[in-house]
Amino acid sequence: MAERSAIDQLDDAVAAIIAQREADFSAVDLTLTGLLEIARELRGLPGEDFKAQLKTELIRRATMSSPAPATEVKRVRRLTPYLCVRNASAAIDFYQQAFGAKELMRLAEPDGKIGHAELQIGDAIIMLSDEYPDYGAVSPETIGGSPVRIHLDVDDVDEFARQAIAAGATVSRPIEDQFYGARSGQLADPFGYTWTVSTHKRDVSVEEMQKHMDAFAQQRTEAMTPKDPGKESSAKHRREGFHTVTPYITVEKAPELLEFVKQAFGATESFRTTGSAGGMHAEVKIGDSMVMVGGGPGIEERPTAIHLYIPDVDTVYQRALQAGATSLFPPADQEYGERSGAVQDPTGNRWYIATTFELWSGPKSFALSPSTSIQSVRLD
Repeated sequence: MAERSAIDQLDDAVAAIIAQREADFSAVDLTLTGLLEIARELRGLPGEDFKAQLKTELIRRATMSSPAPATEVKRVRRLTPYLCVRNASAAIDFYQQAFGAKELMRLAEPDGKIGHAELQIGDAIIMLSDEYPDYGAVSPETIGGSPVRIHLDVDDVDEFARQAIAAGATVSRPIEDQFYGARSGQLADPFGYTWTVSTHKRDVSVEEMQKHMDAFAQQRTEAMTPKDPGKESSAKHRREGFHTVTPYITVEKAPELLEFVKQAFGATESFRTTGSAGGMHAEVKIGDSMVMVGGGPGIEERPTAIHLYIPDVDTVYQRALQAGATSLFPPADQEYGERSGAVQDPTGNRWYIATTFELWSGPKSFALSPSTSIQSVRLD
């Protein structure tokens, strides 16, 4: 019988080692002895722990490389403000004139009522519709204001504001340089929404902005913390911008009164909030004085009388009439040293507008009925 080759001898010997059989290797070629010793050392490898770890790692990699399940929720692609207004057609015209909006589409009923419209302002889209109370769609004019402000980044905030004001917007907060690096202010449109218009001027770190916020919070805390009247100046107990006496006018149609004082007397709205029951509280500045306006559905109206000192009685008198007031008496020179006139606003309050033209030592002949309330507001 022919002698077997070295390869065949090695195969038989390794097979015996793997099978853990006792084998006679005395007849195996001596040159294969070293290889057989290595085979014995490798028998039983890899170990069970290694195999378990390898399996876990392979499963993890397979899971990471697999596509996401079809049921995974996708990220929001776009956020678009949806405005409800009392007169959508007029609102579209206003936004086109004031903000340079471009009308993209509108869906209207036969009578012209708009169920849906889309406008483009800059590179942003807004949607709007008329009121549909049956579907819960009501405008800020109906509920007495909106807590939502819309921010517009513009190239030139001063020029943008001039264009918007010319189209019918009113200034809620003057355009000023702000601590956070922008020049900005707030404009109120004729439909109850407030727009913050802003132009970026410089980069400001978050740390620097927080320092300004901390200082502002400290000032508010100091202003609202009761102190010993004998140890403080007379201004410490008042909110900033307020005088000792602040008129508070309550009417059922508070938004209408707010709009009137803006148009007639150039009032600047600084604060407005609406409660869950629809009641409204607002604060406006007329000249150097603050006036509070409040009310809402079901509020008992308590008309009052306000005395305003202004530089030009005749101009403001005519402006008040154009804003919806009725005349109580036209401007005329009075014997007590003032030129004055009076109007009644649409909610029943009386406004006595005057400018002084000589030193006045006191009333000569001036009578009021017991029910009349007089508050003074100076407009320099």
